[in-house]
Amino acid sequence: MLKNQILRNQKGLITLDFVFALVLVFAFTAVLFTVSLTLSVIEITQYVTFASARNYFAGHKSVADQERLGKAKYEQLRNAGPLKPLYSNGWFELKNHTVGQGSDYQTIQQEPDRFTFYGAAVYLRAPVLNFRVPFFGSTASDEDSVFSAQISSWLAREPTFDECHEFNMARMRLIKQIDGNAYNNPAVNENDYVVMTDNGC
Repeated sequence: MLKNQILRNQKGLITLDFVFALVLVFAFTAVLFTVSLTLSVIEITQYVTFASARNYFAGHKSVADQERLGKAKYEQLRNAGPLKPLYSNGWFELKNHTVGQGSDYQTIQQEPDRFTFYGAAVYLRAPVLNFRVPFFGSTASDEDSVFSAQISSWLAREPTFDECHEFNMARMRLIKQIDGNAYNNPAVNENDYVVMTDNGC
């Protein structure tokens, strides 16, 4: 009889339920916090790529100069000011920043003259999403698997001075081929051809 009373005694069960619920609520809170934080950092990283693509977008002397300005803006935002601790605390990492043609999108458009995916891209890794919850397990299958996403901003690119100059010099060569008698004779000096361009060629 005493044995049955012990088995029917429910004292302490609420404590067990409370411990289990506390761990569950803590786990949900941690997941909600990390996901919200990651989404906020994704938006901040989107701005970093947009600012880098915007500096790359503007016309310059050469394509290399445009790329240099885009990379300089990225480094300025990543390594200075209030964003520096965000990407250096181990919770979030930026990898493989590129400026120029979007290499992942080369297969979409094969014609270089009509290529529209010019801008900046970077991979955002979020180790903060990898954590272990007691009784429930880990959020990642192994320690090496980390959430990663490519963040990109494509704004196209203005032509450079070198490209505009070459375009207009090629125009003179083509004009001379139109009518060999009128344009391609010793009286027409190609060096007298004056190239006048605006910012859009």
